[in-house]
Amino acid sequence: SKAGYGLLQWVVAMVKYYDVAKGVAPKRARVAELQASKEAAEENLRAITNELKELAENLEKLNNDKEEQSAKLSELKEEADTMTRRLTAASQLIEGLASERTRWTDDLEKMGEVKRRLVGDCLLCAAFVSYAGPFNHGFRTDMIDKCWAAQVSDKEIEKTQNFKLQTLLTSDVEIAAWAGNGFPSDEV
Repeated sequence: SKAGYGLLQWVVAMVKYYDVAKGVAPKRARVAELQASKEAAEENLRAITNELKELAENLEKLNNDKEEQSAKLSELKEEADTMTRRLTAASQLIEGLASERTRWTDDLEKMGEVKRRLVGDCLLCAAFVSYAGPFNHGFRTDMIDKCWAAQVSDKEIEKTQNFKLQTLLTSDVEIAAWAGNGFPSDEV
C-alpha cells in the first residue's frame, strides 16, 4: 500500500538515521573533546606567548644592563689604569725628590753661609761700584784686595774668603753672554 510504503520509508530513514547518528555521536563527542583540547592548547599558547614576551623584555633589559655594566667596567678599568700610571709617576717623583733632599739640604747650608758673609760682600761691592769705576783694572784690584778687604776683615765683618765681584754682581750665564758679545770674560 501506498500508506505502508511511506511508513516503510520513514522506518528505513530512521534506521539509517540511527546508524548515522550512532557513528556521528562518538564523532561529535570526539569533536567536543578536541575542541576543549584545542581551547586548552590555545590558552596554554597564550600563556606561553605572554611568558615569552616577558622573558624577551627581561632579556632585553638584562642585555642593556650588561652593555651599561660593560661600559662602566671598561671606564673603571681605564680610570684604574690612569690612577696606576699617576701613582707610579707620583712615586717616581717622590723618589726623585727624596734624592734632591740631600742636595737641597746642602744648598740650604751653603745659603746660610752666603747669608752670613753677605754684609761684607755687599759692602765691598758697593765700595767698588761707588768709588773704583774710573780707575784701571790693576788699581781697582789693589783697592779691593789690599785696602777694602783688609779693612772689612779688621772690623770683623764676615766676607767671602776669596772674594770676587763677579760672583755677587753677575752670574756665569751673564759672563758667557758678555764673552759671546765680544766683551772680556776676565774679572771686572
